[in-house]
Amino acid sequence: MYPAISAGLEGGGPVFRCKGSGILKGWGTDMSHQDRDTSSRQQLEQEARERFEQRRRAKLAVDALDDRKGDRKAHLDEAQLSRDIRAEAAREREREARHRSEEMARLRTQMREQRAAEKDEYLQAGVPEPRTRKLSVSDKERVPLEEEIVRADKIYGQAVDYARGFLDDVRSGRAFDHRASEPVVDGFIDSVFRNESAASALCKLRNYDEYTYTHSINVAVLSIILGKHIGLDRDKLRLLGMAGMFHDVGKAVIPESILNKPGKLSDREMDVMRTHPREGFDILSKQPDMPPLVARAALEHHERFDGNGYPQKLKGEGISLISRIVGVVDVYDALTSKRVYKAPLPPGKVLGMMYQWRLSDFHPNIVEHFIKSLGIYPVGSFVRLSDGEFAIVMDHNPNAPLRPTVKIVYDYRMRPRPFRLVNLANPASNRKALLISDIVNARDHNIDVAKLMC
Repeated sequence: MYPAISAGLEGGGPVFRCKGSGILKGWGTDMSHQDRDTSSRQQLEQEARERFEQRRRAKLAVDALDDRKGDRKAHLDEAQLSRDIRAEAAREREREARHRSEEMARLRTQMREQRAAEKDEYLQAGVPEPRTRKLSVSDKERVPLEEEIVRADKIYGQAVDYARGFLDDVRSGRAFDHRASEPVVDGFIDSVFRNESAASALCKLRNYDEYTYTHSINVAVLSIILGKHIGLDRDKLRLLGMAGMFHDVGKAVIPESILNKPGKLSDREMDVMRTHPREGFDILSKQPDMPPLVARAALEHHERFDGNGYPQKLKGEGISLISRIVGVVDVYDALTSKRVYKAPLPPGKVLGMMYQWRLSDFHPNIVEHFIKSLGIYPVGSFVRLSDGEFAIVMDHNPNAPLRPTVKIVYDYRMRPRPFRLVNLANPASNRKALLISDIVNARDHNIDVAKLMC
């Protein structure tokens, strides 16, 4: 970098040798020569410093370029990772879609096979096969649940007043007008065709303290819904509604001490209780113009498909279709109701029990129709979802009974949250793939389900 300068002694005086610049002798060199030498040395040093600075700057530039290359490489690595993740997600979606398609194809095959087998059973048993109806104007204009539940609640209140009145008349030995039940029954039929979920929900949200009245109304409403799904015409639905309304009229003459006994009935008390079907038949048969099938339902609603019921031990087709329907609904409402002597059972559990009892207690196709019409989680059920949030069942999906439409109302800590309607059977709506974990008793948490539904 700098010229190599060496010093030595020559001829008694200092001799300076500068490579490339000749030999400067002793102290005899003049000042001008020294100035030129000094100036030359300073120039060389300046040039050396400039070359050093240039190399330093060049090195800094190279280092900076290397840093940018490293950053660019890191950025490229991140971009590639992002592309890989998106590609894997796309492949996963394709696999899920393919799996869903295969699963749907398998289910469709199973359903076709099941429908073929069911058709033979319907023909043999004389139970109307469910019909796939084209949408009528009324189907397309289904009234929203929030709107229909207000009207249905008014009809339900009228029905409670009527039931209280005619049962009081029977207890007092007074005559009652069964024809006055027809407007109430017709009101329920109209409500069921507008939106059956509304009337069904009211059956679940009833006040258990009025079980004597509400049980008869619930059996009437749920029988109408079941009859509609079976495919009965309006006249048959009216008979079903009346049969449900009057099926337990014979209990009006049973002592209250037996009806509301907290503990188990004795054998003698059970014998008294088992007289109510015949008592009811006798009461209804004395009414002018009482449809015979309505009186017959009061007599037969405790008969069982295998002949182990009472009071006549009828079996199979010996029990009228109206009586078989009322008998199924009567058991369901009794088991899911709270009484002074028992807690209510969850609807899903009761339906599972009744499914096990088909062929013994009930006609199998009627039970299957009932489960499809009501759903495993009936409308109005307060449920906990798989993510911990709480919701109300707003509608059931006949083709997916475990995945109804729900309204999410509380978070996992039971804190109110903005309402959100989710169809658990629809992947587009149910993006979190939520399921129902269990049914919760809303009364235990002082929750007004009816208010939240509207």
